[in-house]
Amino acid sequence: MPTLAKSVNDFQLGGIIRFAAENLDIVKGVNFQPVAFTGRIDQSRREKKRITIPDVMKLVEEQTVGEIPCNAWYPVSFVVPISRFLSAMGNIPIPELTAHPHCGAGTYVFFEERHFIPITNFFDAESFIELRKEITPEINGRVSRVLSLAKVTRQVPKFIDEKKGPKSANTTRMVLDLLKKGDMETTSRFHRNALFIGTMHFQDLYNIDLERIKKCGVHYASRTAE
Repeated sequence: MPTLAKSVNDFQLGGIIRFAAENLDIVKGVNFQPVAFTGRIDQSRREKKRITIPDVMKLVEEQTVGEIPCNAWYPVSFVVPISRFLSAMGNIPIPELTAHPHCGAGTYVFFEERHFIPITNFFDAESFIELRKEITPEINGRVSRVLSLAKVTRQVPKFIDEKKGPKSANTTRMVLDLLKKGDMETTSRFHRNALFIGTMHFQDLYNIDLERIKKCGVHYASRTAE
């Protein structure tokens, strides 16, 4: 989780991401943290050093020569429909990252032949999410779950262009396994092949957003009492 400040290390984002991708067996993600000004700092210095989430996206696009463009990023809450679908299919509660859309953004990229392949290059994420939204309310029993899963799995290949995806991973199979099983092993298999890139900034006195405060959180996994 590198902290970012303009004129300090804002020219190093591309290099950080490339280092992470080259060490994917150890590093599973990079989450950039724009600097938050919580102490005394004058107005001129604050304006020179502040970085926003859109700034991060633009810098990443520039420093990866367009391989990871701004439109590859989505708010963290974008994945909520997938969580709700898996929860309905398994009839079990699954945590939902329902943070305010201004809290943070992220994407996944594959790294092959020293080039980045964002998931959005070959996966129509928005159409996939819309399908989840349509089908999830229909799931209300075992028979319904079976029929809904069959309906979804038939549609998945339409959203994936394998020719534009990584050669080292069968992305269609990964998505289908995730929908069918939704367990830790299938999720881990995806993370072993893809690098997560994200950004989140902490609010300070100069950019505080009350609506975001009402719906913001940092999620932690913890073991429940047995």
